[in-house]
Amino acid sequence: MTVLVAGFLQKLIADNRPVRKRFKWIGRSVMSCFLLASAWVHAGNLSNQEFFQRLEQITNEVGQVVPRAKQLDAALWAGRIEDVERELDALVTIMNDLERKLRDLIGAADDQRTASMSAPVYWRILARRELMFRELCKSKEIASCESRTRLPTDASGARAKLTSLAVEAALDALSKKSYTEALKISENLSVFNDASAMRILGGMYANGLGVQQDYIKAASLTRKAADKGDCVAQKNMGAIYENGWGVVPDGQEAARWFKRGVESCIEPDDLYEGCLAKGSLGRLYATGQHGFREQGKEQEGVRLVREAAECGSEVAQAELGEWYLTGAHDLPRDLALAEMWLRKAAAQGSDFAKKKLAEM
Repeated sequence: MTVLVAGFLQKLIADNRPVRKRFKWIGRSVMSCFLLASAWVHAGNLSNQEFFQRLEQITNEVGQVVPRAKQLDAALWAGRIEDVERELDALVTIMNDLERKLRDLIGAADDQRTASMSAPVYWRILARRELMFRELCKSKEIASCESRTRLPTDASGARAKLTSLAVEAALDALSKKSYTEALKISENLSVFNDASAMRILGGMYANGLGVQQDYIKAASLTRKAADKGDCVAQKNMGAIYENGWGVVPDGQEAARWFKRGVESCIEPDDLYEGCLAKGSLGRLYATGQHGFREQGKEQEGVRLVREAAECGSEVAQAELGEWYLTGAHDLPRDLALAEMWLRKAAAQGSDFAKKKLAEM
């Protein structure tokens, strides 16, 4: 089943045929999605009368897309703008109704597994919808095209849940090194400027995971996510400016982004990322590396690194251990404290800490 889904989704996204044929394909594609969803539900012993009644209704309504698309394509070729606008509105109505019904269908799933497997399919269909309408709206003769084709704002909470499920699916694919799957999920979410998806894509381009390594593209994607308030992306932007990955190295800018990460990563799931940002900010303050030029920040930096070490940052623990070992930054030279922090870092896999412990 996974192979079938992956093959179908690859074809769905890669399709570059003319409008009529693409709409015909999306009609068949959506029907295929529903058949796959039916198989998932049946395989998971989740079938019930209401689910399959709704599934049949959606499948029947998908059939309306093909003739409408043919009329729209013909009108486009003939330059009949009024016909194009009329058919466009009708097609938007049909596809919005399909979106709502598909969203409701996934929401009615009896278990998390069905919903999690269906969420990426939902966003792939919507991304294809968005890109198709976006292409049509390039014609300046179609009045108010963008507002007419925009996805309705209703049920934002349900879409947010489906977004969350799709992001989790992308992260799960990354953890399993299924980079192609993670890339497709993230790319489709990024069509809607989803911050998490752009941050994931930025990380994939930075590390060359399933794509050609591209620091400039990684920095651009991460910046977009950071500007939308993603605290992990903000922390990552600090690292990008600190190391000069796709940008000119800038300690001041790195500190600014690390600080934003510290201030933003306050939700329970983000606390560790905030801890990492705090350690990185403290290191810049304490050492003045990478062109950081503010005076009087050294002791604040030591405090931040200590706080980061206490909340579990491996890097901060190793740094604090080394500072106690050498008496750096006005800390007392304390071998016991040095060994304690180095052992904590080594327990988390720090090679630097292991080397320092071996030298003691």
